[in-house]
This record gives sequence, structure tokens and C-alpha cells, in this order.
Amino acid sequence: SSTTSPSLSGDHPQQWSWNADRSRIMTTTGFFISAPWSHIQYQLFERFVPGNCGSAVAKKVALSAAMAPVSISLLFASVLVLQGESAKVVDKLSKDVLPTWQVGALYWPMVLSVNFRYVPIRHRPLVAALFGSVWSVYSAYMANKKEEEDPVVAASSFLENDVGSAGMMMEQKKL
Repeated sequence: SSTTSPSLSGDHPQQWSWNADRSRIMTTTGFFISAPWSHIQYQLFERFVPGNCGSAVAKKVALSAAMAPVSISLLFASVLVLQGESAKVVDKLSKDVLPTWQVGALYWPMVLSVNFRYVPIRHRPLVAALFGSVWSVYSAYMANKKEEEDPVVAASSFLENDVGSAGMMMEQKKL
């Protein structure tokens, strides 16, 4: 079933429907690829750069930024494999990893700085997962966008239509 919701500009309704197959693929990828990979990274960061002083936090954030292309590549490749489109993996990675990393570079350093500095080690994966759920909306969009879409246009469209539509639907439900 689908619902109609206005875009942020209010001039064109957007059709929205839940894609159960996409949800299954993203959930599978999250549980079996992204979550274990994130757990391994956190363990390695703490082992090689222990502590939560300013320099340790900066090093962990830099390590995370350096490892992000691997994380993004794992996500995109696993989504395509689960969609039965393995032949598109190399093209997808070459087109979309860098733009996705660039957007992540605007979001994750602040999140990770707070997480590494103020959150106890045992709670860091939970805090990262909470903020990761927000990031997952964008990364799922990028993982599933059509290959002919320009990354800048796709990100702009995502922010204008998809996020706006979700916000509008939430506002409509409050009324």
C-alpha cells in the first residue's frame, strides 16, 4: 500500500511505499556485514589508541575516516550481491563510494568525537548504532539509487523529497 505525501516545496505529491525486499536486504546487510565490521573497528581503535583524551579521540576519528571507504564498499557490495546484481559492484563502488564518504565526513566526525570522548567504552557501540540509524537512511538511499543518477542530484533529491516527505508524514500524523 502507498500513501501520498507532499514534498517540502509542497508543489508535487510524492508516492511512498514500503519495499519489503529492500528492508530485508538492508537488515541482512546490517546484521551480518555492517554491525560486525563496526564492532571489529571499535575493538581495534581502542586497542591501538586507548583512552579518551583529545589526541586519542582525534586519532580514532581519523582512523574511522580512513576506514570509512571500506565500510561503505562493504555495504554497497553486499546490497548488490543480495539483490542478485554482483556484476554492478565495481561500477557502483567507483561511482558512489567517494560521494557517500564526503557526506559522511560532514556527519561522523562530530558524532564520533562525542562518542569517543564522553561515552564509556561498553556503551559506544550502542551510541554509534543510534546515530548510525540516521546515517542508514542516507546510506540505504545511496546503496539503492539508480546508477544513472548524479550523486549530487541524488543527495539533493534525497534531502528535498525523501527526508522532507518523512518529516511531512510525521507532522501530518501529529494533527
